[in-house]
Amino acid sequence: DVSLRKTYKEEIIKKLNSTNTIDKVETELSSYSDTLIQAYNSGNQYVNSIRNLMSVAWSVYGASLIAQIWKNYNNNNNERDDLLCATRRFLYLALMSDYNISTIQQTLINVLKMLKNKSNVQNITKVLDDFIKQKDMISGSNICLSNLAYGDKALKIILLSLEYKANTPYIELTSKIHADHILPKEYQKEPAWSHIVDHNRAESIINSLGNMALLESNKNISQKNFGFGIKQKLYNGNDENGQPIISVTVFHESLNVANQNNNWDLDNIDDRKIQLEKKIKNMLNI
Repeated sequence: DVSLRKTYKEEIIKKLNSTNTIDKVETELSSYSDTLIQAYNSGNQYVNSIRNLMSVAWSVYGASLIAQIWKNYNNNNNERDDLLCATRRFLYLALMSDYNISTIQQTLINVLKMLKNKSNVQNITKVLDDFIKQKDMISGSNICLSNLAYGDKALKIILLSLEYKANTPYIELTSKIHADHILPKEYQKEPAWSHIVDHNRAESIINSLGNMALLESNKNISQKNFGFGIKQKLYNGNDENGQPIISVTVFHESLNVANQNNNWDLDNIDDRKIQLEKKIKNMLNI
């Protein structure tokens, strides 16, 4: 906030001599802010996905793209959502391909100009698609997805995006939201996991996408080596004793783990990895 105010005063106001120009800038900024708030409050799944991505990369461009699309294309929900979907896809593929802002910046600026001029939706999406093909971002994203694991910056925001396909309200990515190991890292300390006997295989897949489930909890709960029976309670929004936890987010994909499995083993991890990869590829059109 301090940095923004300083920039506004020193880089904008001091360089504008006309009161009318200053008023015009402030009116434009106010309109931009109002539009962005409307988009954020809409519950739109693509807006929610982009917002989560903005927590790790390109927040200025993400907000600018959302605002321009919402301002100029909101009279046609299909056009608006087509643009938001294409924007979400571009930004996520760029992140998964490990591109920095210098690589994608000019394309984003070009798209913002087209959005401001209310250009044809197909022409805008073609600019994004052409860049994706030119940089072979599909290959980069496939490599990222096949290796997606605990600790990767893209993991939680991708899993959150899957939640929004089920019309889940926006979920802020805070320190309380964990990528939980369904099979705990120190599973050998808990007798409930005694059926896991292939320790070499377990070690190779324990951090993989298939063994990750979103969980909102305090750090102590997330780090305990609970058996699968207690994990099922946690993913259903209860504590280890089965008592409901007030104001805790329940995640659909974590519920699937809890309610569609009677036990959890290494084959479950491999199977779930395949299932999640298919869902993510479908969501991002990979």
